[in-house]
Amino acid sequence: MSSSTFPPSETERAGVDLRQQAHYWQAIHGRAVEREQQWKGQAQQWEARARQQEQQLKLQVAQEEARVGQQTQQLEAQAGHIEALKARVIWLEQQVFGRKSEAGSDDPAAAISCPSPPSSSASDPLEPRPRGQQRGAKGHGRKRRVDLPTEVIEHGLPADQQQCRQCSLPLEAIASSEDSEEIDWEVRVIRRVHKRRRYRPTCGCGVLPGLVTAAVVPKVIRKGLFSTGFWVRVLLEKYLFQRPLYRLRQVLALEGLSVSQGTLTGGLQRLGELLQPLYGRLLEQSRSA
Repeated sequence: MSSSTFPPSETERAGVDLRQQAHYWQAIHGRAVEREQQWKGQAQQWEARARQQEQQLKLQVAQEEARVGQQTQQLEAQAGHIEALKARVIWLEQQVFGRKSEAGSDDPAAAISCPSPPSSSASDPLEPRPRGQQRGAKGHGRKRRVDLPTEVIEHGLPADQQQCRQCSLPLEAIASSEDSEEIDWEVRVIRRVHKRRRYRPTCGCGVLPGLVTAAVVPKVIRKGLFSTGFWVRVLLEKYLFQRPLYRLRQVLALEGLSVSQGTLTGGLQRLGELLQPLYGRLLEQSRSA
């Protein structure tokens, strides 16, 4: 009988178990090594991502700090500008509402060196000085506006008063006169009729047309109803004096001119198109100031 027919011994069974366990633990160890490699790869990826996010965060923080610094500088500059404007307002208020003599000099040094005239309230130093010219002070007199255009109006006696009341002999006019002046404010709305003269050539050259007419009067709005001076006045009233168009229409109506709101608005729109290049230059100048 051969040896293969005998059952395995205990030693052989133990060796088989040990080999199976060794294979099992080797497989477990291999899978563990694979998982370790995977986790290490993921950990490296996470570390690289974390470093990238950290760099981005540092860059964002630096940009935010730079932006905050710029805003701080702008706020400081604006605060300085506001303080300068406040000082300017205080100075203007002192110029307008401060105590000063209208007959005095505009020089501050002269105002300090020249004492103010005594007033009736000098006994009480706490009582404020009244505004305007003080009683007893020398006035500056009435100023004559000789630079204004002058219109001379002659006034004579009526016909029934140009003779003596007793003997009825006539009065003789002399060269001298008694003069007085006044300032008048004259506002007129007139209609101008431009008559362009026509000429007919007397030669037979044929160079000139049959009729030669004087040049057309230039206007800011071509073929418009209103003159350039009229639109200049409208611009001044609306943008310099801040007068609405409906009030301007009322003023024109008082002078005898009835004009619609749409006419003025349409003209201002056309003027805006003409002034657009100037408006652009003003914007550039104000931004670079």
